[in-house]
Amino acid sequence: MLFDFDGVIVTGSNEAYFPVYHAAFVSVGYRLSPEEERALVLRYWSWPSMHFFQHLFEDDPERARRATDAYREALFTREFFDALRVHPELDGMLSRLQARGLRLGIVSGASGEMLRRIIEHYGLARHFGPVLSGYDFEPQHQKPSPHMLLEACAALGCRPENALYVGDTDSDLEAARRARMPFCAVLTGNLTLQGAKSLGADWVIPGVEALEQVLDSAPTSTPDPSPRV
Repeated sequence: MLFDFDGVIVTGSNEAYFPVYHAAFVSVGYRLSPEEERALVLRYWSWPSMHFFQHLFEDDPERARRATDAYREALFTREFFDALRVHPELDGMLSRLQARGLRLGIVSGASGEMLRRIIEHYGLARHFGPVLSGYDFEPQHQKPSPHMLLEACAALGCRPENALYVGDTDSDLEAARRARMPFCAVLTGNLTLQGAKSLGADWVIPGVEALEQVLDSAPTSTPDPSPRV
């Protein structure tokens, strides 16, 4: 079983990112209205920040570098981390998933350093095998490309059709579709109930803590020697 991170494993980060991007924009004199800033960030939501700023300022590499540095400075602050939350039942649920014989991993566009810090802070490291960050992949291999999901499945020794990706954005869903992997949408991030249904999510749950209900309701598939995750 594979998870996106922001808006899924942790909540609160989605809104917390907007002030971080704002600080980066201001640092290089890039002025937009709050509505324009939000729309721009959401358009490239799954992109790692360095690739986002390289794209935004493609004619000015130095400006892209300074914006990236300002973003990182604003990201690794107490204010950002204080905005993060994990569900009180998350640790127990992950343990129960593992007790079912499931192997767990994370596929996220977030910074690997941030993933590591948050996972360690909440004592979740023991639950996850591969933790893949979009920062470690070229832009063409980041979501909505299926590449990272396929890499995670290879690390777990599982066929994509025998896995489940749990995410909160349309790019998460598209990556799963392109990997031929079932998808469960959670509504604690950027997808609405209507949006998730219209995009064809296989399951929709209010939050990751309800994931066991998906497993209990999922039909039994044809026996397959490949492990399930």
